[in-house]
Formats: sequence, structure tokens, C-alpha cells
Amino acid sequence: MTKYLIGDVHGCAQEMYQLLAEVDFNPSKDELYFIGDLGCRGTQTLEVLKYAEKNAAGIVLGNNDLRVVCLVHQGLPTIPGDNLEELLALPRAKQHFYTDWLLEQPLIISHEAFHLVHAALDPRWTPEQMQSLNAQAMHFLQSLNHQQRGYYLGYKYFAHTLADLGRAAKENRPLTGSWQEDQELRTFAEFMLTTTVARHRQIRTPEQEAIIAPQGSLALWQDLAGKVQSCCLNDFGQSYVDFNQKLVLEPVLDKQEKIFPWYEFAQFKDAEQVNLNFIGFDRPVYFGHWQQAYFAGTPEGIIATDTGCAEGKYLSIFALPETKAKVNPQPLVQVEKKSR
Repeated sequence: MTKYLIGDVHGCAQEMYQLLAEVDFNPSKDELYFIGDLGCRGTQTLEVLKYAEKNAAGIVLGNNDLRVVCLVHQGLPTIPGDNLEELLALPRAKQHFYTDWLLEQPLIISHEAFHLVHAALDPRWTPEQMQSLNAQAMHFLQSLNHQQRGYYLGYKYFAHTLADLGRAAKENRPLTGSWQEDQELRTFAEFMLTTTVARHRQIRTPEQEAIIAPQGSLALWQDLAGKVQSCCLNDFGQSYVDFNQKLVLEPVLDKQEKIFPWYEFAQFKDAEQVNLNFIGFDRPVYFGHWQQAYFAGTPEGIIATDTGCAEGKYLSIFALPETKAKVNPQPLVQVEKKSR
């Protein structure tokens, strides 16, 4: 038995089928994993969803999988690049069959020889914390009703929720009506932002404004100690910078500005006056989401799997290791994007 992993498919069904044929994938004896972003952008999202639902041994959710859910549940209008016409033409019950199935999938898969995540892991999380946060997020996702699926999984993917929480805290009022529920929502949004969206992180001082901590709110958070806590972040001044488009275009490690790709945490763990409490990763991490990371190269034990099929480059399949010591970071096979 071989465990295979395919990078971001984005509705590129023909390329996916070609990869599986070239490695002679047999679902009766092999296992197939997807790193997220099954749909959107490519033209055959429905075909990819059908195949994955029947044949995948494991899937981690990506930001575009959540966008599919958001659009099916009418949280946003579609745009031409979504290419979801076939899915949205299905009867409503069948559309919801696929979104229900997607929301049953985890954000992190941890095997004894590897971790799988779509976008990023926080190197301060222990394996036990990863699984606890993953279980909480899955429970939260599965509890969302039709309207909530459209709202929480849409615009800016969780950053708007964190901004809303920050504004409410600054005004000394719970966003949800309960500080305990605010805490649960913040934990969910931070975890989802990390695992499905984040590319870069930035170490900031508490006085600096950030998505998750509006300027001047730190004192308020301290006053609320014991009521509202962040489970994902030790410091409300630490922010994501994923929404800076200049950074998205390439991995940027800027020690002076303390900006770094999420997987380059080792560059800062010993820096003066920076208390990161990084634990590091206990096994190789496979991720997608960010094709620039694949082409720029990543540290040992960090394997980028998005090779840009949706942008006309390649779709890639990897063999997952059985033990931590036998990691091949290179794709087994790549196929070029087919012209339509």
C-alpha cells in the first residue's frame, strides 16, 4: 500500500486523473489524500468533489473549499473565476450534500510520520494542541446553520470576524452577547485563519495595531483576563500579514521588520527580546496554498505541494512517508496544466 498526496487541485480534474493513472493508483489497496482547495478556479470542481468524496482516505480543508461552502450557502455572490456553474446547477439538496461532506473534513491530519495542513501550522502548538484545536474547529463548523455558513466562511476568511471581535472588545461589549462565546469564536477564527489562509506572520509589539488587536485594546484584554483568552496566540499584538499582497507573491524573510514565512520560525526563536515559545514540528509537514513556497524552496521537513496548476503550471502527486526518517520532498509525478 502506498499513501499518495495531491496538491491544490482547484477543479483540474483531467490533470488529477492523469496523475492517478501515471502512479497506477488503486483505491482498493492505496490511500489518497488531498491537501485542500479541491475546487474553484478550474472548470471541473463538481467532478473533483465527486471523485474525492468516493475515493479519498483523507482531506484537509483549504480556503477555497470553504469558499465553495460559502457560495453554495449564498454568503457571497459568485464571480466568473469561481467556475461553479455545474455545482450550483444541482438541486439544492445535492449541493448541500457536498457542503455537508466538506464540513466533515479536518483542518489538520496527523499521522505518526507526517502532518497535513492546507496553509500553515503554528510552531508553538504541540501535537496534542493541534488535535484539540482541530476537534474544536470541526465541531464549530458542523454546528453552523445555512446563514452562518455563508457569513463565517466568506469575506476575508475569518479576518473580518477577528476584526469584529477586536472592535467589540475595544468598546467593552461582547460581540456575541457572551464573553465565553466570544472566546470560542476567537479561538475558531484564529485557528481557521492559520490553517487555511496564513502564509506570513509578523512579530509586532503590543502597542502596534493588528487585525486581531485594534490599537489600544491590549489594556482592555488584560482587564478581561480570565474572561477572554486566546488559545492560538500568546500575544494579541502578534498579527498575520497574509493580506499584504506584496508578501503573497513571494516568501519574505525580513528580520528587521520581523516578518517571516510561517515555516521559518527558527530564524527568530533565539532573537533578543522575542519570546516566541516555539516548540517546532515533531514530524514533516506537508502543505499547499502557496505555490511560491514550492518554487522558492522550503526548509528540510517542510514540503510545499501546490505547484500552480490553476495558474497554468503543474499538478503534482507525492508519496507520503511511512516513517519520519524516509521523507522525499520531491513530487513523484507532475503533469502540466492542459489548455481548455
